[in-house]
Parts: sequence; structure tokens; C-alpha cells
Amino acid sequence: MGTADLNQERRDAAVALAAILATPAPVPDADPYAELKAAFEAGKTIEYFDQHKGVWNKSRATDIFRWTMPVEKYRIAGELDAEQPATPTADAIASLAEACASDSETGQHAPGVKLDHGKSRAGMVLGGFARALTAVSDVGTFGAKKYTPHGWRSVPHGVERYTDAMMRHQLAEAAGEQFDAESGLPHAAHAAWNALARLELLLSQRTPFDDEAV
Repeated sequence: MGTADLNQERRDAAVALAAILATPAPVPDADPYAELKAAFEAGKTIEYFDQHKGVWNKSRATDIFRWTMPVEKYRIAGELDAEQPATPTADAIASLAEACASDSETGQHAPGVKLDHGKSRAGMVLGGFARALTAVSDVGTFGAKKYTPHGWRSVPHGVERYTDAMMRHQLAEAAGEQFDAESGLPHAAHAAWNALARLELLLSQRTPFDDEAV
């Protein structure tokens, strides 16, 4: 190879190297979970949408760090979503209460009358505490898988033992631990389930004489 050819080859190599160095490095795609991760690091609660139940649940810590679902299935707690029904407003509740009262004054045989004034408003509990009750249901499902469905009713000294269990979860939450290590569910949900279990057992022990004494 002659000197001219060698020089030309070097020039071509230098041009190629310059072209490579001038090419901008590819910009990595933006992290679609960046805003959610930043909110989580800032101490905010992240929720995920349970498609089967149609409700938003608080994400467990393990779910948060894996980010296994599409980004649109997560949200920062407190953000309204069309798929999650809003809690009834005070005006709506007052309006319904007024309608119930007027029914009782109209007469029970008039068309459209429903004499439910003064009766328990179960819909307010189910609608107003939808997320909390879903979390409690998750605890009940976990317990049924761990032990047996409805087995909690047969636990000896159930009221005392579920009172202790409730307080253990409350203490763990007070100590700064948000999720139960075994189930991955919130301590608050475990405490609520135990509170309902002890209440159910207490009410099931009541007799007609207890009611008359109240």
C-alpha cells in the first residue's frame, strides 16, 4: 500500500470516528412511573385499581417497588376518579332524610311512600367506607385461606383474643409500621377486622333480656 493510500485510509477513519463522536447518545425513554415514585418517596399513599372489585386499594409496599401494573392503574391517594363513586355530600344526605320524613307524614298507602324514616342507613356505611371495607374484606380473605372460612367464630374466648389482636395491630401502627409483615395488608385493616369480629361475637351473645335492660 502506498503512502497516499495509507494517508487516505487514516483520513477516512478519522472522519468516521468524528461522525460517531458527533452522534448524540440515545435519550432513554422517560419513566412513566416517575411522578408516582416521587409521590411515594414524599410519603404520599399510592393506590391501585382492582379491576375485579371495581375499587381503588392502597398498594402494598412490595407492589409499589415492582410497579407490576400499567401506570394508569395507579394513582396518588386523594385524586378523584370517574370509576370511583364519590361519597354522598351532606346536602344529598339531608335531602334524602327530608324525603324520608315527608313519607311518614303522607300516609303509608300513598303511591311512592316508603316508611323508612329513623331506620338504619346501611347504604351510607357501604358507600362511605367502600375502601375501608374492601381492605377489611382482604384481611378476612387472608384469614380464611390461612385457617378456614368462618373458623374465627369457634375460637375459644374469642372476644378477649380478638381484642388483644386488634390492640397488637394498633400498637404496630402506632410504632410506625404501616403494613403487617405476614399478610402485606395494612395494620389498620387488621385492627378493623378484629374490631368487627369481637363486636359480632359480643352481639351474638346478647339475649332479649339484655336488650330490655338497655
